[in-house]
Parts: sequence; structure tokens; C-alpha cells
Amino acid sequence: MVDGWTNQKKRTLIKFLVYCPKGIIFLKFLYVSDVSKTTRLLHQLFREVVLYVEVENIMHVVTNCF
Repeated sequence: MVDGWTNQKKRTLIKFLVYCPKGIIFLKFLYVSDVSKTTRLLHQLFREVVLYVEVENIMHVVTNCF
């Protein structure tokens, strides 16, 4: 699961969480205020997470609109 959030100082944070039978696990977060949120960047970030979790363990990706 992916969630984007902007704090009070207007810094953008992207959080990555994994849902499994044991519950939801926090994977990592990134501050992305200083980069353009392009499809290329999002593809790269999702790809890194998918490779870390391993493709065969992924059923679907849930995200909010950035």
C-alpha cells in the first residue's frame, strides 16, 4: 500500500506499507519534496518495493492519487 502526505511545512512524504496475513507492516517512507513527482519517479519507487517484497508475493498495489 502506498500513501502520500504533505506535512505542515509543505514537505511531501510517501509511505510504503505491506499487508499480509499477520497484519500491516510499515516498510519505508521517503521525503520527496525536493523532486518532481513524475510517473518515472513513481515507477522507480514502486519497482524497488516490488523487487524487495518479491513479485510472487504481490497480489495488487493500493495507492491514493498523488
